[in-house]
Amino acid sequence: MRFTILIFFFLTRHFCFGQNADVVVKNIYIDSTETNSFISSIHCEINSIPVDSTKKIRLLFAEGKEKSGKKYKIDDFDYFGYDDMVLKNTFPIIFFTNKKIENPLQIQGKIRYFTPSLENGGLKIIENPKQKNNINIYNGEEDIKVIVIDIDKFVETEKDGKQFKTLIDKVVSKNNLNKKQFKRCIKLLMSDHKTYNWSSKQYFAFYVEDKNDKLAGLHTLINDKIAHDGGGTYRFGSSSLVTRRFRQSIESNWKIVLEIETDKSINDLTFVLSDISLFGKQE
Repeated sequence: MRFTILIFFFLTRHFCFGQNADVVVKNIYIDSTETNSFISSIHCEINSIPVDSTKKIRLLFAEGKEKSGKKYKIDDFDYFGYDDMVLKNTFPIIFFTNKKIENPLQIQGKIRYFTPSLENGGLKIIENPKQKNNINIYNGEEDIKVIVIDIDKFVETEKDGKQFKTLIDKVVSKNNLNKKQFKRCIKLLMSDHKTYNWSSKQYFAFYVEDKNDKLAGLHTLINDKIAHDGGGTYRFGSSSLVTRRFRQSIESNWKIVLEIETDKSINDLTFVLSDISLFGKQE
């Protein structure tokens, strides 16, 4: 549990220099935890590049440094994905520290600019995915596998341990999957299916292997618009279970869109923010 001890610093503009990027610090939030550690959140906005539903950003790295040489690094930013932002051109830089950061910081970082398209290989559109059950729908790099799980088939065989095991072995062998992770994924899916009493006609379930973290998005296209009413992602190391749920039954003309980071669909931008004061007046 944490409580806010200081909210909302309005700052002057700070520019990001290098590779035509312009970053503005919009505000700062300082939180304190019950253990008296501090969470410093620097909310930034990038203005030099267009950002929308097809052109996205995510933070790759950031480090704060005092004039004395003392450094502060982001502890964990895996949560920060392309689709995690309310305002698509904003991103937070968050430092976790045991004491207040009382001296101004110079912050260096790197942003990934992602512009997927069919032409640069960043987009793959899968037609009629329900007809591709238990096979890998991504036919690109071997490091990425996206399996449309045949939910009904696994539900049907679950009561018979031998048939259930045989089906798992068959899918693993056919697609050259990590058996331990796939089995874990299926067991979790079966548990959720029973707990929430979902109709298999109203949701997709995908098993994903992506050891280099290149799959940036998995969406459903309904009448050429991205849509789903629920779902989530469970991660198991480099594997994950992804679900997409809908209020209506899935139709044959629906499509799946995969967004993939390729050499041509990404551009990494470095930035420097100078004299960022988290407490008190800036120098």
